[in-house]
Amino acid sequence: MLNIESLYMQYKQDVYRYLLSLTRQPSLSEDLLSETFLKAIHALPSFKSNSSVKTWLFGIARNVWLQHLRRTKPQIEYGDLLQIYIADSIEEHY
Repeated sequence: MLNIESLYMQYKQDVYRYLLSLTRQPSLSEDLLSETFLKAIHALPSFKSNSSVKTWLFGIARNVWLQHLRRTKPQIEYGDLLQIYIADSIEEHY
């Protein structure tokens, strides 16, 4: 059985650097690092050793980063695009 504390101490710098390379933001990387290890705690019983622990943690970190992007990605509504199109068309005609 893997011990999450020893995993954290062993891999926190590697996972942090990986997240920093994705985000380019130190404070966001720290937040995502915490979230990564929280998810790892919950997923630890299902870890099957098909890959190295480091690869497994990097996969979790990547998914946490992608979830963050989905949450923070601005949503553009069709009506907003239509307004821009109409405004541009009116300006071109006058």
